[in-house]
Amino acid sequence: MNILYLSCHSIAEWQEVKMLTELGHDVVSQGTYRNPAEPGNDSRPAIENAFYDPELAALAPGEWGSVINKEIIDWCDVIWIHGIEAWLPPNWENIKHKHVIFRSIGQSVEHTESVLSRYWREGLKIVRYSPLEVGIPGYTGASAFIRFYQDPDEYHPWRGDFERVITVAQAMKKRWGALKYHVFNNCTRGFPRKLYGYGNEDAGDLFGGELSYDELRAVLRDNRCFFYTCTQPAQYTLGFLEAWMAGIPVVAIGQELAGYRVEVPELIEDGVNGFTSNNIMELRGYIQKLFDDRDLAYEMGQAGREKCIELFGKDLIYAQWKEFLEGL
Repeated sequence: MNILYLSCHSIAEWQEVKMLTELGHDVVSQGTYRNPAEPGNDSRPAIENAFYDPELAALAPGEWGSVINKEIIDWCDVIWIHGIEAWLPPNWENIKHKHVIFRSIGQSVEHTESVLSRYWREGLKIVRYSPLEVGIPGYTGASAFIRFYQDPDEYHPWRGDFERVITVAQAMKKRWGALKYHVFNNCTRGFPRKLYGYGNEDAGDLFGGELSYDELRAVLRDNRCFFYTCTQPAQYTLGFLEAWMAGIPVVAIGQELAGYRVEVPELIEDGVNGFTSNNIMELRGYIQKLFDDRDLAYEMGQAGREKCIELFGKDLIYAQWKEFLEGL
């Protein structure tokens, strides 16, 4: 198939364009991977053997929600809308004869659902990334539930040599309520700790810097535990999946601290493949336990990795997408 991919998240874009390429499709993206061999930033590597036609790439739209060029509409079989409903109103009449997929990414709210509902009735396919999206106010429906994926082979064997608690987030302090910076700060204060990711310079000495992909994998390999606070309204995030798949033990806040129904506390079996709690002192105790007992940390991390492969593993998700696309 020829697929026009309309992106809003470069890391998820890398994963999905890579997946579609490996499933045998030709993809033109308007995002970071417009030229898959020379991505627009270094957050993830180039995509090997990906389709690239510079003339078609030049026709891909620019700003979110802009009008899509007729020539590229004629070229594609599928239009893959990645999380941003704004593409639909200005383009629907010109694209509705194609297979149009809205791929959720955990950012849908009531307004999103209200926009989707009209186009859903007229043939839009909606592929949800979490079953908990049924709880979104005004929930429209789903053509399928297919989770994000992680490739187990992308990660180094976990070592955990540094007794440090880490997290990875974007502008965590600025987005205080949505990412629960205060909870992370209170739960990790007094422990060796680092906050990595774009826009965290205001966290002072807590900030560990931005990470390339190689640096991210090394950080997940080398540190003792990962603290997860969620990103409202997402049911789970790629940051959580990367940590779980990397085999670093995860300590996650529960539903009450999150303030909404996040999926991660339901995925984690407390004390088996991670730790989760709504009590700050319990969360601090879990961190201490992982610092004190490296063998326990290893067992917890490996159990988390096994569960991640079961639910989010590359082979499973590739097979689900292959079946869905072949059924269009």
